[in-house]
Amino acid sequence: VSRMSDPKMIKGIQEAVSIPVMAKCRIGHFVEAQILEAIEIDYIDES
Repeated sequence: VSRMSDPKMIKGIQEAVSIPVMAKCRIGHFVEAQILEAIEIDYIDES
């Protein structure tokens, strides 16, 4: 998961804003998507 943003940073952004948060993961990297689901990202863009 070296190219994905740090989940701690994403969590900090979620706590700082009241709007939905979107994150990207690479196509076929389902573990990255599972991590984003686990930290309750509002939208996941697979690109």
